[in-house]
Amino acid sequence: MTGWLPKSGVNLFTNTSSGIAKKFSTAKSAIEIAFQNKGGVIAGIGAFNFSNLKNSGKVLPGTPVGSLTINSSDNPLSTSSELQIEIQNTGTGTINDRLRVDQNLILNGRLLVTEIGSIPNGSYLIISALDRNTISGNFSTTQLPPGYRLRIQNRNSVWLDKTTASTPLQQSNMGTAKVEKRIADENQFTGAVSFYPNPANHTVNVRINNGFAKGNLRISLVDRLGRLLNERIHNYAGGKDGVTLNTSTITNGLYFVVVRDRTGKEVVVELIIQH
Repeated sequence: MTGWLPKSGVNLFTNTSSGIAKKFSTAKSAIEIAFQNKGGVIAGIGAFNFSNLKNSGKVLPGTPVGSLTINSSDNPLSTSSELQIEIQNTGTGTINDRLRVDQNLILNGRLLVTEIGSIPNGSYLIISALDRNTISGNFSTTQLPPGYRLRIQNRNSVWLDKTTASTPLQQSNMGTAKVEKRIADENQFTGAVSFYPNPANHTVNVRINNGFAKGNLRISLVDRLGRLLNERIHNYAGGKDGVTLNTSTITNGLYFVVVRDRTGKEVVVELIIQH
């Protein structure tokens, strides 16, 4: 972490507009004094555990791109805070910043999203609440690149959905699919999607059971950082249907299958891949 924070003899540390509290390792850093981020920057990777945080400055996960966990007795976002997220095309894939919290989070302040390179259409996970914690509220202002929509999923994650005019959903003349900015009912679409085998090996069969609008379905496989790994556009005729996704080149781990129809209805289901 850049700079120096006293551990004793001082009850309050103020990070002003010229200050940067930045972590360069994934280890946890415990800040045991009251920390006021007044126009300064909290950045880096790993985890900051604040005993008391008042944030009216900027939060920049990554070094420059990566995941940062912030835990505090107070909400890490305020009406005066700004969360900056970068999505980058590395040439071999797409990576993005991610803010993680091990507490209930209320969205607030400003969200600024920046693209670096040409970013493919897909869903990118930018905020997640660990364990049984929840996410609520809304950013007061957002600055997103063209083609992006913000979405809260299952009360515990925030995603950026990129859909441009060149996607098959738009080419099909069905109109632009409007992704709702809402807190979804976790049980609303129970049973709409299933798949086998789980864990998957070389392929996974995605079963569409009911509840989606007829027409093109976008079926995506993403990792825990929201990076798109595989995607199919399927012409759904209603009732029970399904497609097969190739998982033979994907490393072992936890992933998500995302199914979205032309009206913006979406279901996200966890998938384990194990070869």
